[in-house]
Amino acid sequence: MSEIFNSAFVNVSTSTATGTRDISNRVMKLTLERDADEHDDTVMGMTAHSRVIGLESWQFSLGMLQSFSTADAGENTNTLLSTLYSYCKAGNKFLVEVRKHSTQLRGLNNPTWSGLCVLKNYNPIDGEVGDLLKSDVTFLGSGNLSESVTSS
Repeated sequence: MSEIFNSAFVNVSTSTATGTRDISNRVMKLTLERDADEHDDTVMGMTAHSRVIGLESWQFSLGMLQSFSTADAGENTNTLLSTLYSYCKAGNKFLVEVRKHSTQLRGLNNPTWSGLCVLKNYNPIDGEVGDLLKSDVTFLGSGNLSESVTSS
């Protein structure tokens, strides 16, 4: 069965226990990228390469509408991203929680992925004349990524 991806949930927080800022209504695109180090453990006598997987690397990539106001009842993304950027420059990490569907309970069909992240950079202004102001943001994983299917 095909699904339409149109109601993702994205929550961020400087708390490391629970997300407090729902930025879902500013997110236009969401990607969870997972990768791992690859190590060659081939030894004498083998006739082909043997490999093992090492440490995982992951990140959430977001395409967001950029906003400098909350007048439309959405998040002021410039203030939020600027705060997260400064927070990380001070050596801190922030929590990000992502779910495929915002209004459905967490479960096998709607898991929540979460983990501590850092914001290395972001562009508050990026566009041409007449463009809708957008910002591509990458939250780099800084520790383990958790996947939960248990309803809260």
